[in-house]
Amino acid sequence: MKRDIANQIIQEKTFLLEHPEMFFQLFDGLFPFFLFTRDPEGPLISVSNKVTHVLGHAPEDFMQRWPDYLANHPVNETFKQRACLEAGSAKEPINYKTIFSNKHHEPIWLEMFESPQMVDGKPDKIIGIALDLTKRSVLENQLRLGEKRFREMSQTSPIGIFQTDNDNLIAYVNPAWEVITGRTISESLGQAWWDCIHPGDQEDVIRKWGRGNDKGEEVDAECRVIRPNGTMIWVKIRSQILFDDTGKITIATVENIDQQVADREKQKQLIHELLQLKEKLEVATRTDPLTGLPNRRDLNDKLGHEKARFERTKRPFTLLIVDIDKFKSINDQYGHDAGDYILVQVGELLRNSCRRMDHICRWGGEEFFFLLPETNLENGYVFAEKLRTKLASAKFNYKGQQVSVTASFGLSCVDDDSRDLESYIKEADDCLYDAKNAGRNRTVARKRKPGAG
Repeated sequence: MKRDIANQIIQEKTFLLEHPEMFFQLFDGLFPFFLFTRDPEGPLISVSNKVTHVLGHAPEDFMQRWPDYLANHPVNETFKQRACLEAGSAKEPINYKTIFSNKHHEPIWLEMFESPQMVDGKPDKIIGIALDLTKRSVLENQLRLGEKRFREMSQTSPIGIFQTDNDNLIAYVNPAWEVITGRTISESLGQAWWDCIHPGDQEDVIRKWGRGNDKGEEVDAECRVIRPNGTMIWVKIRSQILFDDTGKITIATVENIDQQVADREKQKQLIHELLQLKEKLEVATRTDPLTGLPNRRDLNDKLGHEKARFERTKRPFTLLIVDIDKFKSINDQYGHDAGDYILVQVGELLRNSCRRMDHICRWGGEEFFFLLPETNLENGYVFAEKLRTKLASAKFNYKGQQVSVTASFGLSCVDDDSRDLESYIKEADDCLYDAKNAGRNRTVARKRKPGAG
């Protein structure tokens, strides 16, 4: 068994060394940078299609006109020097920064990594990768191109890379796979790649993997990985199908996104808390802080809705204003704390006396306002009288003292859609004024024919 695994590793290593273009295709499809090869003397031999994604230029156009797209910046002197090296001078991997102009004439910072492919001790061609530093931050440890092959880049990548065979068994993993999954190379080779996936995520990930393989599409999935020590992390898995003379192979990456998921969860929690705060603030802006009843703003909205409903259905509704009689004397006799206490108790009594469809608010000071939907003036008057009697007979215990209060009531019935709400509110307020002048503790509703002003 060990000999089989060793032979498999040797075969896989030989395959990668002889076919570096496989990594060229892999990274061209998975990551936001473009790859290129050039002659040691300077001219470009090939550029991956990703150059269009990064710079907006077509590969053929970029190969022919790349000097025209160099931005006028001192940093580009290094690039010009590298591009014009004499044959045989570039023997070691190098990296440097340069700036190109995209098709919108915007500067794009690129970090260039070049590695010579040696033949008989001389560079045969230069293989390179250009990372777009303007659009994303460089990976924390960056992808370090090796000395000669993209195999070395795979070995130093902080992103896990694995290859599967036609049976979805692992044929190759890089060191980052070991770090991320907690499984060594020897423990991973020959095993189903999804063995490390959390059981709760396996079905969904395997389904996406199978669908991607069947359609020849890239797979992109987030899932949890359980390490042998029992710890769990979130990862992002991407795969791409490649073809060679032996058939189809699947190369995939696994990236640790534990911190990203944690950050997203924190963001979700923050948004949830902000929405809750917004809801509380909205309630607070519509609630009287002393009595807990809706305030004038809240009732004004309900009045507008009820007026619109009346204009559609012609069903009248009644407005009722309640004012506690001689409230100032309560403050003078017992103190302002007693006055606040009485307001709370009266508000509670009035709220508990409402029908389910009725609306009440603290209108201001010692005044309360009722909106009685689908209620004519006569029924509104009966309702008000019941409230007035109930309130007059109530006793409120304030610090051992029995406090009684009465209130005056003014009514108005909205039964004419030619009038505005303000006129009806004023009418109810005038009736309340009449009730006060008539001796208080009474209900006044001005009778009139519908349509009369």
